[in-house]
Amino acid sequence: MEHKPTNEQVKIFDCTIKRPENLLIKARAGSGKTHTALECTKLLPKDKSIIFLAFNKHIQEELKTKLPEQIKCYTTYGLGMSAIKRKYGDKIKFDEFKIDKIIQKKSKLWNLGEEFKDSEKISDYLYSIKKLVNLCRLSLTLKPEYIPYVADRHEINLKKSNDIKRVLKVLDEATKNRDSFDYTDMIFLPAIDNGIWMFQYDYVYVDECQDFNQCQIKILEKIIKRDRVTKKVTGRFFFFGDDLQQIYGFNSSDENVIKWFNNYPNTITLPLTTSFRCSKNVINKAQEYVPDINAMESAPDGIVREGNVLTEAKSGDFVLCRTTAPLVKLFFEFLLKGDKAIIKGSDIGVHLIESVGNIKTIDRLISYWQNELISYSSQLKNEGILNPLEHSGYIALDDKVTTLLFLAKISDNIPDLKNKINYIFTDEISGIVLSTIHKVKGLESDRVFIIRPDLLPMKNAHGWQLAQENNLIYVAITRAKLELIYDNEWTDENKK
Repeated sequence: MEHKPTNEQVKIFDCTIKRPENLLIKARAGSGKTHTALECTKLLPKDKSIIFLAFNKHIQEELKTKLPEQIKCYTTYGLGMSAIKRKYGDKIKFDEFKIDKIIQKKSKLWNLGEEFKDSEKISDYLYSIKKLVNLCRLSLTLKPEYIPYVADRHEINLKKSNDIKRVLKVLDEATKNRDSFDYTDMIFLPAIDNGIWMFQYDYVYVDECQDFNQCQIKILEKIIKRDRVTKKVTGRFFFFGDDLQQIYGFNSSDENVIKWFNNYPNTITLPLTTSFRCSKNVINKAQEYVPDINAMESAPDGIVREGNVLTEAKSGDFVLCRTTAPLVKLFFEFLLKGDKAIIKGSDIGVHLIESVGNIKTIDRLISYWQNELISYSSQLKNEGILNPLEHSGYIALDDKVTTLLFLAKISDNIPDLKNKINYIFTDEISGIVLSTIHKVKGLESDRVFIIRPDLLPMKNAHGWQLAQENNLIYVAITRAKLELIYDNEWTDENKK
């Protein structure tokens, strides 16, 4: 980044050198967060230990090319996995289906055949158990009295005492089992087990702190340098985050987490509000949601306008949507035109394939998920919801079902459906990039299209969900460097 440091950056550099406190940098979108952090490292004593905690693997790989060799760079998951392997060596193996196997074993004693009328209902119930177990681990919710709160927060219909007992049994075995570990265990086990020791550092840089969950916060507390005798913290944190880009509440990131960083002892908060990414008109649009973000004086004017995604989008452009189903239908329209396109997010494909479960035929799959949607609608009405179509949980389920059934109806059989899913959803960045807003966080493009803007914010979102829906709008706008284009005409509704 070739520019004169802003006054805000100068103040951050000054505090890095002259002040002993931890720094919380509230960095707005495109405000040179990474550049600022890298410049700060150059101002620190050369004989001190430093670690960067990148939010994801992509950012970690980018940072590794820019950081001096002596500075460590991990994700919290990678750091946790290293600690687990150091403790247990070859005795512990990675198994992404660890929880599935525990649930399958435990469920043999639950007599689920007496509770549910068919195997698909049982499969759906067990998946809800798995989802709640994972959320409890990420939020360090291990006491029975707090588990219903997690279920309510994430709209999981597991609140009966028997459900809670089953979740606790799975949690207990998952916690004690040290023969294998899964992705969540990479941060869960180091967070709960003091026997899994971690190296401590003089300076700890934390990326995207607004999206940290309780396990990740525990890891931070373990890796900061402390006096060996008094256990008093002697190290220093550099927290970088944007409270208005918090969008991972569904992954147990608490909306109050930024307050934890703000209130961490001996911490001062500094702003970083000038965007070096976006044009002036794009920033003007962003200011409708985040008034304190600013454009550089030298930034190009840029454009915010309406347009047509099908006739205008070209390779390298981003096409963003709140939900997945419209992206799938648009993907096939590009395919028919002969345009190269991908949908970002291989994990979306994994979840869709999980939703197929053990169902053997396309007809049975369609029937099952249509009935599930009807059943959930009836359940919400019984709970007093006047219009289930406005309920955020129903909207999320409807998006998954619509996506899955659209693909099912153009597939010959279940293997063909799975092949299509694996082909469409990828982490490769090439051609026209179709993406939900969540999946494009941290990325940018000269031109960004937003389709189905009527889906933003999600209807009937409330509390923490509504705040994150508005954050998503801000994130979507600030992916655009030069041009932001709203397509208010294209729709996926009533399309075959």
